[in-house]
Amino acid sequence: MDLPVEPLRQGIVTPIERPITEGFWMLVLVMLYLTFRDVFITLFHSLPFSAFIANSLDVIVVSGFFLILIAGLIYQRPVWRLTPLDSWLILFGISLVISLVLNRTFSLRGLDNVVKLFRYLAVYYIAINSPCVIADRLLVRKFIIRLGLLLSLSAIVFYLLPLLNTKLEAFLSPAGRGIAKVGSVRLTFSTNAELAGFLVFALIVFLYSTRFEKKRLTGRTSWAAIQRIIIITLFLFAIYTTYKRAFLLATFGVLFLYWWTHKRITRTMLAMSFLSLAGILMILLVMNTDPIIQLINAAGQPLGVRVEAFSSRLFLLQLLSPDYWHRVFAASRGWTISVFIPHFITSHYGLFGTGPDESLMRITLATVDPDLGRLLVYQGFEDVYWAAALAYYGLSGLILLWIIGGKLFLLARRVAASANTWIEKTDAQILGMLVLITFLLSFVERVPELAIMSFIFWLYAGLVTNSHLRMRRKRVVR
Repeated sequence: MDLPVEPLRQGIVTPIERPITEGFWMLVLVMLYLTFRDVFITLFHSLPFSAFIANSLDVIVVSGFFLILIAGLIYQRPVWRLTPLDSWLILFGISLVISLVLNRTFSLRGLDNVVKLFRYLAVYYIAINSPCVIADRLLVRKFIIRLGLLLSLSAIVFYLLPLLNTKLEAFLSPAGRGIAKVGSVRLTFSTNAELAGFLVFALIVFLYSTRFEKKRLTGRTSWAAIQRIIIITLFLFAIYTTYKRAFLLATFGVLFLYWWTHKRITRTMLAMSFLSLAGILMILLVMNTDPIIQLINAAGQPLGVRVEAFSSRLFLLQLLSPDYWHRVFAASRGWTISVFIPHFITSHYGLFGTGPDESLMRITLATVDPDLGRLLVYQGFEDVYWAAALAYYGLSGLILLWIIGGKLFLLARRVAASANTWIEKTDAQILGMLVLITFLLSFVERVPELAIMSFIFWLYAGLVTNSHLRMRRKRVVR
């Protein structure tokens, strides 16, 4: 699919086209690695040191970005660009150091939690200090969209294929190694949360890369709309196959916001996509094709069957069940929000937290407050990521994280309102939607720690900040 790059308004000249910057090919290759890292481990898990090689590559990738950043800071100091987030990131670092000093909880496990949150922050600064020509931005979009379509097709195909209960199942699927819990994740990520999250982000990029010059469907526009209906339906069905309710509901929210802010032809396109998805789900329910996957390990021995987890019918009915939502709000994430957060804020750890070490946090809080004793056995506590961030970094750290997200959201709105080109305007709209979805999903999922989502988030934050700084510089020159 070709993405348009026309000027946004008459009288505005599109920036001179230049070849793709070499650094952006590197970013695309890293994105490709992050996407298929788990596939590599799955396919070659029988080989010695496969997991060690993958983990070493993770360290090399993250360290490489920061080395590039340091090199740029040294050699480009006269032209190194300061950003609106710098002071807030420094304040968060100070708050973290205070927490570590007060609690004396510095550990490698705690450091790992901090690294997971900011491991691709260097991508933000690399994008800011790159030329970011139109070709770079289009490369990122096309790659995310095509990769999203590839993973969507993979998820759907393996969801609908006849069940494999042989060693081939373990060879193809991370689920065969007992990593995945539910959903269709074969030949993709090792967890359905990562797959669902990436598909939601890819769908956002695709939606804002769709542009129609006319308000009504005519001729060539009709064929383009049909293509987009098919693609959106594929994304929706693939997200459904992951059985991640939060991401599915977030997708509906994204589509509603996009529908509300766009013209008639786009609304018709989204309505047709929803009807297509509804038709597919009705066929599945009528045929009673509920996949039940026999999990086996590399040695071919069963790991057990989760019938309820792979049932299409039960998955849909749970979304409509008052009992399910009562359990959610009363027994799992609801306990975190209604019990943990009030108790923690009023404790003496409320301001700066207990430090980023999860094990020490659980033991410390369960010891000082008997009402929080459930932390010792509640494995899903980190799924409410903002509650976990509150426990790790305290109220000061959590507020600073929210301010950083709010700054990016407001920056995206300013760039979208004043951008001179369609590509920069829609980059800003994409970032605004990514910030909003990340903020909301982090109440029920650990989104900021998912590698591929973190990478895309910081990449688009860098692209939009680059546009903002360039437009501000032009205003100063004038």
